Amino acid sequence: MLSKVIFSEKPILSFDINNNENEIIAISEKNVYRYELLSGNLVMKKELFTKNGLSRKVLCDDKLIYCKDFCTFYVLDYNSLNVIFKSELGTNLSSDICGLDFDDTNIYASIRGGGLAIINKENYDIKKLTISSNSLWNVKSDTEYIYGGAVNGTFFVINKKTLEIVACLDGHKENCDDFIICEDFIITSSKDKLIKRNKKTFDIIQQVKKPHKYQFSIIDFWNDYFITAAFRDGIIRIWDTKSMEILRDVNIINCLTGYAKIENNLLYLSSRAINGIDRVNLTKLLDL
Repeated sequence: MLSKVIFSEKPILSFDINNNENEIIAISEKNVYRYELLSGNLVMKKELFTKNGLSRKVLCDDKLIYCKDFCTFYVLDYNSLNVIFKSELGTNLSSDICGLDFDDTNIYASIRGGGLAIINKENYDIKKLTISSNSLWNVKSDTEYIYGGAVNGTFFVINKKTLEIVACLDGHKENCDDFIICEDFIITSSKDKLIKRNKKTFDIIQQVKKPHKYQFSIIDFWNDYFITAAFRDGIIRIWDTKSMEILRDVNIINCLTGYAKIENNLLYLSSRAINGIDRVNLTKLLDL
């Protein structure tokens, strides 16, 4: 059902899609890659890391590429893949980089131990805050807020301008390790449940207990649905956002971890069980 769009010699740990350039930016082993989005042809490859590692993530905009590797944060020039900024945001296993996101002004990195680093995109000045005594596993932002999920299950909402904590939301008994945000809703996840909240009031609207057997990720909203990926279960699951009911399961190869992203009506997926990136048309899965 899934078809190969990118071929690589080893598994791809993380990737992002640049729509303006019609390219995929990917990390595999020691290298960072640029691929053509439609053909999958390799545009450029460059060695970035001195050794292999698994704690890596890559994001990009039209001009720059942002990457984290354990405690190290990189900014690369998009066209050349040259490093133009590098900083050690942490020092050891208790202060490594967990989540990464950006907007037009800043890059946001959540740090193990409850820290948040805010890096200015123009001058690379770094501001560090302590948000929680528990590690922030993930961080995302929109026009108004910075959001973070902590290992004790708390979900934080932080005002972008004042950097004050607007809300500390409980509801998960386990690590709130992933979440998605749209105009009306916030859906947070942990192994124990999914929680859908009103985005303006933060009130809980619906909950789904044990949505997967093992740990899972929320990929994103898509039309009237949202998608989860449980790599240890070997399942991609399509949910109805309004009812929070399961509409369709798609089998994938079981593995420990993976990464997925939705672009237009296409879902792109990589994991430790495959080399390269697979793709599937979501509209065909639901016969839309």
